[in-house]
Amino acid sequence: MSVLTRRRMPTRQDIALVQNTQADILDLWSRGLAERDKGIQDRAAAWLHSWNEKNPESPILINGRQLQSRVKQMATPSADRMLKGAPKGLRGRLAGEFAAGRREGGE
Repeated sequence: MSVLTRRRMPTRQDIALVQNTQADILDLWSRGLAERDKGIQDRAAAWLHSWNEKNPESPILINGRQLQSRVKQMATPSADRMLKGAPKGLRGRLAGEFAAGRREGGE
């Protein structure tokens, strides 16, 4: 491992920590919105506020668009999310399989 790589490791770890924390807060907050649970939303807002107070050099910003996108994604059935992420060549076949599964009493 080069000296330069070793010097960059702490920075990469800091970036990963901030990104993971932001994702966790965003997940919690969007779950609170989806479930219409004010307590969960308040916990997420408090966590965000606490993080930003303790880490002024790396604040986390969460906007309404991020939350709306997550809530919308949570409301989408898992089969539809999987289909949307599938390669274009597979989508037609998968859509048929999912439709057949629904008719048979699946999802």
